[in-house]
Amino acid sequence: MRKLLLLSAVFLFFTGCRFGENQTPDAERVIRDTVAENIFKNIYLPDGVTGERIAVSVSENDFPRVQQGDIKQLLERIKSAPQKFIINGSTANEVQAKRGTTLRFQPNSFTDESGNTVSEDVVIEVKECYSPEEMIRENVITQTSDELLESKAMLYMRAFNDKGKELRIKKDGKVQVIFPFKVKPRNSYAFYMQHENANWQLYTEPVIREPKFYPPVFAGSRLRFTDYLQQIVTYPDYAKANELSGKAYADVHINEYGTVTGVNAYSDYLIFKEELNGILKNLPVFEPATFGEHVVASTLRVRFEFNLRSIQQIKITTDPAEVTYTASEALKLSAVKNDATAYFTNTGWICFGKKVSNGSAKKADVIIPADAHTDVRIVTSGDNSIVHVPNFAGYCRSKDFTVNTSVKVLMVKCEDNKIFYSVTAHTLQSQNVIEPIWKKVEEADLLAALQTKFQRKKS
Repeated sequence: MRKLLLLSAVFLFFTGCRFGENQTPDAERVIRDTVAENIFKNIYLPDGVTGERIAVSVSENDFPRVQQGDIKQLLERIKSAPQKFIINGSTANEVQAKRGTTLRFQPNSFTDESGNTVSEDVVIEVKECYSPEEMIRENVITQTSDELLESKAMLYMRAFNDKGKELRIKKDGKVQVIFPFKVKPRNSYAFYMQHENANWQLYTEPVIREPKFYPPVFAGSRLRFTDYLQQIVTYPDYAKANELSGKAYADVHINEYGTVTGVNAYSDYLIFKEELNGILKNLPVFEPATFGEHVVASTLRVRFEFNLRSIQQIKITTDPAEVTYTASEALKLSAVKNDATAYFTNTGWICFGKKVSNGSAKKADVIIPADAHTDVRIVTSGDNSIVHVPNFAGYCRSKDFTVNTSVKVLMVKCEDNKIFYSVTAHTLQSQNVIEPIWKKVEEADLLAALQTKFQRKKS
C-alpha cells in the first residue's frame, strides 16, 4: 500500500530562498535543493515491497522538533537493565561490575530525601558503557557545551533504599570509581559528569594520583574503639591491692582481613602487661587498613594510663600517627598511579574521556532528511564519540565534525509499530546531504544490528 508524499511544504522550505543578483546559488541553497530532490525518492524500501513512501510534512523551523511517542518509547525499551548490588550502608563496601569497573563505598555514605544517614541495606544500580553500541542503547552522547568528547568509559550509578526510594551521597561522603585500565596523564583524559540529560561538565574533583594509607576502622561495635576499650579493660585486683599506678601501651596487629592476629603489651609492671595481652587478643574484627587500592596488614598502638588517685582511673588513647602498615615494594609500585579513578559526591552518569582537539580545522555541514518519528546519531569510526543530531521539521543537521572525519550515520525510525534502521559510512566533506538506506526489522534484530555494526573498540 502506497503512502502519499506531502511535498508542498517542502517546496516552501527548500526553494524559498532567492538567488542574489548574480543568480549563482550558494552552498546553503545547494544543500536545500539536494535535500528536496532526495525527499522525492523512496524513503524506505522494506523487504519485498517496492515504491513505498513515507508522508513527510515540513516547514521552515529553527527549533528542534519534539520526537513522537513511538520512537521515544522504542529508545526507552532498548536500554539495558541495570546491574544491581546490595551493600550494608553502615560499613565499607566494594563491588565490581561486569566490565570490571570497581566501586568503593565509605561507611554511612548515603542519606535519604530527609537528610537522614542510611545504615540499612542499600541497593546500588550500575550501567557500564565501554562501546558505541552500549552508549547508543543508553541514549547518551559525548559532547560538552562547546566541544566533542572521546569516551573511554562511561558509568551510570544510582542508590536506593529497600523501599525503592532514591538515596543521595551525603555531603561529606564519597564513592570511589575505579575503571579497569590505566592511562598516561599526557593523554589529557579527565572525568565528566552529566546531570538531567544536559551536556557533560568537567568534574572538578581531582583524580587520585598517589596512593594513600587509611588506618583500620573498628567495626566490632557501634561504640568508638576507645569507648569500647573503656568498657572491657579493668583495673587489675592485684594492682589495686598493692596501690600500683603506671603507664602502658600495646601494639595490636591486624591482618588484611581485619582480624587481630597478635598483641604485644609493654609496661613497667607485669600485671598491667598481662591484663592487656589477655583482653586485647580477643578484640572483634576491624575494617582492614588500605594502601591505595589494596588492603594491607597494620599495627595499631593503644596507650593506657592506670592511676588509682585519678577520677578516671584508666585513660585510653590512640594516635593516627602511631598506626603503621606493611606493604611490599611491589605493592607500592603497583599502586603508584591510576588516572582512571576518582571520588564522586553525586550519583548519575560519569564519563572518563578527553576532548577531541580539532584546532582550526574546517567543520563539515551534514544534513539528513528526517521526521518526528526518527532518531539520528553520528558516530566517529574508531573512536567512542557520538553526537545526537537535532531533529528539525523535515531534516537533521550537524556541524559538530571536521572535514575528512570518518563517521557512521545511524538512523532509527518507529511509526505505527514498524521499526526501520539505517547505518551508512561516510568520510565527511565540506557539505554533505546523507540519505538513509532503510531496513525494516524487529526490535531484537535492531539490537543485534547495533552490536554488530558498533562493536566495542579494542584497546
